[in-house]
Order: sequence, then C-alpha cells, then structure tokens
Amino acid sequence: MDANPISKELMKDNQKEKELIADRFKELREDSGLDQIKFAEKIGVPRQTVSKIETGRQEVSPRVLREIYYKLGVSPEYLLGLRDDKSQDFNKLKSENDRLRAENDDCRRQLKTANRLIDFIDQNKEIKK
Repeated sequence: MDANPISKELMKDNQKEKELIADRFKELREDSGLDQIKFAEKIGVPRQTVSKIETGRQEVSPRVLREIYYKLGVSPEYLLGLRDDKSQDFNKLKSENDRLRAENDDCRRQLKTANRLIDFIDQNKEIKK
C-alpha cells in the first residue's frame, strides 16, 4: 500500500523548508566572510552546530535565531523563509538608534552650555562679594 499522497506532499514541503533554512544559514555565514569556526564563535555555538544546520541535519534554535539577529542584523523571518528581505527590521532599529544618538548628542551639548552658564553665574557671585 502506498503512503498517503498528502503525507508525501507534507514531507516534500518540510524538506524544502529545511533546505531553504540550511541554504540561507550558509549564505549568511559566507556573506559575513567567516569560516564555520569563526561564525560559530560569533553566534555562540559549537562548530558542529553550524555544520549540522548548514547540511539540514539540525534545526535552528530560537537562541541561534536571536544571536543571528543581534550580531548580524538578520531577521529570523528571513532565515526561516518567511520573507526575502534580510534586515528590514534591523534597518528600522538602526535608524531609530541613530536618531536617538543624535538626540543624545544634542542633549549633551545643551547640558554643557547650561553648566557653563552656571559656572559663569557662580563666578559673578564671587566677584560681587
């Protein structure tokens, strides 16, 4: 008796998903210019884990997805094949971070000016005494 055709399709889809994740994972490593050892160190896993993920023998854990996102700026959705844009979310975060840094720099300048004014006032108080 043949296996259920729906079952066969699901197995094919599952295999395609594994291959896509493996391919994208390897592509990320190669794009970063790192060998398996350096890439493993960067994302905090053993080299064997990188090898197994790249060959589809191991699934990517949530922790690895998180590390790739934070350290490489690549969204988990891209790695899992749910979107084709690697870093859309990361670019938004980077843009917001840049905006906040500029705002912070402006606040520091204002604080520096205020401190100079306070120093000037304090010096003038001493002169008047």
